This record gives sequence, structure tokens and C-alpha cells, in this order.
Amino acid sequence: MIEYAVRRHYPDLPVSQADYTKHYLEKLIQIPIRIPSLNQLQTQNYIRFLLLQYHLDEDQTLLREICQAFEDSKTTPYDTTELSYDFITTKFKKDDQTRTLRSLLAIADQLGSSLATELRGNPRNIKRFMNTVFLRKRVAEIYGLKDLKLGVLSKLLLLERFHDKEYTQIVGEVTSSANGHSQTIIGLEEPATKETAGANQPNHAAKTDDQENPLLEWAKLEPKLSKVDLRPYYSYHENVQ
Repeated sequence: MIEYAVRRHYPDLPVSQADYTKHYLEKLIQIPIRIPSLNQLQTQNYIRFLLLQYHLDEDQTLLREICQAFEDSKTTPYDTTELSYDFITTKFKKDDQTRTLRSLLAIADQLGSSLATELRGNPRNIKRFMNTVFLRKRVAEIYGLKDLKLGVLSKLLLLERFHDKEYTQIVGEVTSSANGHSQTIIGLEEPATKETAGANQPNHAAKTDDQENPLLEWAKLEPKLSKVDLRPYYSYHENVQ
């Protein structure tokens, strides 16, 4: 924005001085700070902390204690320390707080690789994605849909965020189905269905189709959705739109 303002303020600068705005900023800001991208483990830990923040919404003291214990467990900032279920429950044995923790933290395993790759380890974009997950969950609860699973919702949002064309197709299948299932998802998640469909095709052809299908890696993520009624995950969203 500052570079734009400088260009607007000095519109008659010759082409040979096109870098003037950059040099102008360098006189004001002399120490560049470059923040490295998060790797897959760091992305997973970051997502786990965001999930913990969501889970411990009414116990911020415990959340701060877990954060401090995690930092104290590392000897260097780049230690490969994992914020795992065992780490949390070993440090803080509170059964009432950790009863649903294992399934919640599993979402970080589900999302870590995809978000580290697709969002290039950008913390701001990762947090934006997670905020969308939490917001969709709360909006669904307003509409009386209190049984939506965060894991299912997260996987569907990955589809929406990174596979827009396929997402539209699957939404159409779900909303027009009598049981809320998607034939596309069934074909991806159930090997028997795929083998039957391609029984008369050469093996190399089936392999080529698999390699070109952008949803294969997404379909491998837990939880499996082929037998889940996905209509509740879309009905409230359509109403909001």
C-alpha cells in the first residue's frame, strides 16, 4: 500500500526509476523479517493448539498451562516435539477434559499434510481455514444440527477449498440422494466398487485414471464418508447462502 501511495504521489517518475518506491521503503524499514513456512509437523501442532483452544473454551487456564508445558519440553525452537494426546494427558490427567480429546486431535493428523502443502505452511491461512470449520459448526448448531462431526466437516471443507469443481458435483449428488450419499465418494473410498466398475478395463488404464484423479489423496483421509448421510452438512449452509 505504501509503494502504491508513493507511485501515486510521484506519477511523473521516469521509467528508469521504477524501483524508486522499493528504495523509498528501504530507507524507512532497514531490517527485513522473513517468517519461514510451517512444515507438516509444525502445521499439525498449530492445528492441535487451535483445536485445544476450541475444546477448552471455558478453561483458558488449562490451555495456557498446556502451552507452557509444551514450550518447556523443547530445548530449541526447531525441536520435533509433537503435541500429542499422550503428552497432554500425561501432563494433565483430567478425564473430564480429555474424554473427547483423542478424536479431536486426530483432525490435526487429517488436515496437517493437506494444509502444509496447499497453504504452503502459512499460519494466517491455516487459522482462517480452522476458523471456517468452527464457524460452520456453530452456525449448524444454531439451525439445530448439534451432531455434526468436526472431522467430517473438516474433510468436506478441504474438498470445498481445494477441489471446487468436484465439490460442486458431490454436493449435487448428496442433495439429490435419498440417503445423503455421494456416488463419487463411494467410488473413491470403496475399492470393491472401483474394481467392479473397471473389471473389463486393462490395468494400465485404471492406473492412469487413478493418477489423474485429484480426489484420491483426499479420499484416503479419515474419516470415511461413503456411508455418512452428508445432507446435514449442506442443508444449513444452503439456507445461509
